[in-house]
Amino acid sequence: MKILLINPSTEIGDIGLFPSGLAYVAKAVIKSGREVDIWDFNALRPSWDMIEKKIQQKFYDVIGIGGLIVVYSYVEKLIKLIKKYHPKTKIIVGDSLGASVPDLVLTKLGADCVCLAEGEHVILNFLEALEQNKDLSLVKGIAYLKDNKYIENSACEFEKNLDNFGMPEIEKFPINLYLKQPIYTFAKKYDTPLVMPKIQHSIIAHRGCPYPCNFCYQIFGRNIRYRSVKNIIDEVIYLYEKHGVRFVIMGIDLFLANKNFVYEFCDEYIKLGLHNKVKWSSAGRANLMDKDLITRIKEAGCILLGYGFESASPKIL
Repeated sequence: MKILLINPSTEIGDIGLFPSGLAYVAKAVIKSGREVDIWDFNALRPSWDMIEKKIQQKFYDVIGIGGLIVVYSYVEKLIKLIKKYHPKTKIIVGDSLGASVPDLVLTKLGADCVCLAEGEHVILNFLEALEQNKDLSLVKGIAYLKDNKYIENSACEFEKNLDNFGMPEIEKFPINLYLKQPIYTFAKKYDTPLVMPKIQHSIIAHRGCPYPCNFCYQIFGRNIRYRSVKNIIDEVIYLYEKHGVRFVIMGIDLFLANKNFVYEFCDEYIKLGLHNKVKWSSAGRANLMDKDLITRIKEAGCILLGYGFESASPKIL
């Protein structure tokens, strides 16, 4: 079975964060003994003529597409091209695009299936169902159309031990393009003494968030799950030694939610001397912060905290 994963382009602005979620899905496919190709259109920014030619030239049995809701129109055009040349190809859409509006992704965009949960388990179960000609009703964590009726299967359980996923398969992506473009460059735009390291990367240190913000695209549940301290640090060391990374964004949600874990991480990070080699950042939340925590993460190499001031109105929040 020929499998392809596509990272769709946002089309405007910088290429932004590395698609770690898609890299984890790629890793899961490879660990299962299957081969997978990667087309990172967001990093490479090919023209639509080039994309159409590329699609026309090669058939895939299954194509997985992941991205935020902002790539909705891009994915719509992408799926039309795929179906134009390869109508038998099965397309599964995940990440927040799929999970936020699964009915629209199926009925308007023309996808065959939507991943509603963590993609690592879902993609393998989906592939197995296709390979063994099983009914899609047996695959947990997906939505699909049957006789033009929207079907949403029972939820897929979240992985409790994130270390089981291993590290993301970043080497199949044009990683150098991401490393050449700093994620944070605001020091050049604003009056700040902060000097950001040039070679930056983002990692998924945890999944889930305990706070029920209804405006959030959260697809990883309300229980925060951390990778082990060793597992996170092993990835930081790999990025430092292999690619010269000097700054990492520590997670996509709220790394500082569990203070005991954060203190354990800081202790080990300092013990290994990484606090002087690879600086890092995290999302912050006002009710979690205190002097002891801020002091400790600063000692451990944290040089930036990001707060989401969505509104000044308690009613809206």
